[in-house]
Amino acid sequence: MDKPNPHPILADYLRASEYAFHDLRDRRKHSAFYDRQIYLQLLTYILVLHVIKRHCLAWGAHILGNTARGKRIVSDTAKFDKVAHKVGDGLFKVIIHSVCFSYGVVFISWEPYMLEPFKDYPNLITAKLHRLYMMEIAFCVYATITTLRERHNVDFTEMLLHHIATFFLLTFSYYAQAVHVGSLILILHDVSDPILELGKMLFRLEKMTGAAVCFGVLSVVFCVTRCVLYPALAVWPAVQLSTWEKYRQFGVQAVYPVFFVGLLVLQALNLFWTVKITRALFTRMLNNKNE
Repeated sequence: MDKPNPHPILADYLRASEYAFHDLRDRRKHSAFYDRQIYLQLLTYILVLHVIKRHCLAWGAHILGNTARGKRIVSDTAKFDKVAHKVGDGLFKVIIHSVCFSYGVVFISWEPYMLEPFKDYPNLITAKLHRLYMMEIAFCVYATITTLRERHNVDFTEMLLHHIATFFLLTFSYYAQAVHVGSLILILHDVSDPILELGKMLFRLEKMTGAAVCFGVLSVVFCVTRCVLYPALAVWPAVQLSTWEKYRQFGVQAVYPVFFVGLLVLQALNLFWTVKITRALFTRMLNNKNE
């Protein structure tokens, strides 16, 4: 079946993105050049994230000041600043996660390798895949830095471990050139993050109806993307590669076991968080019914 034509507005960009950012042979011959280029791009993305974060923190104080909760606690400067910081941080995460997810859907999700992520390994890293990885890795590095600066948070240890593990998996899949399955996982996991952060932000603003809607939608989206689509599109194809013949066809024997174990660990975490989210949602529904 012929590949569907993209929208005319995107045609020029997509044609320009078809070239390989680099392949394994080029990177081996010019590794120092590509490494410097990547580091400069990451630094640029991190600086852009920092500017966006500062503006979001200012907007957070403005948004909180226009709500009933903000007007009620405005006299308590310490509490107002703390809540405003969390609202601004939530707004920042909503924007960044939405941008990353939208980019993946518009430029990558329609590619044929989304349905066969383990085919044609090692994968050719096109410019659009490179940009997606740079955005995600930059956000992961920036989130790790901000987490280390905000040690007073209750979930400090969990979030720090999460960011470090995410950084390792992203960089490993990039340099191992297994970016097809990596981009698939990024898109499937990014879809629920903006909904989660928006729900938390509305909860802090005491917009309970909007927060309840967000958490209800989150529970459905989370279950579908992480407990249905992820195992069907990523885990099961990896299981099918576990025989020796297909294991040999995969190419680099050292890469497959790492990815296979990583996929299973990620699936276990997805199941854990799905149960936790579903339990919290049902507990909330039962409490409302008793009230």
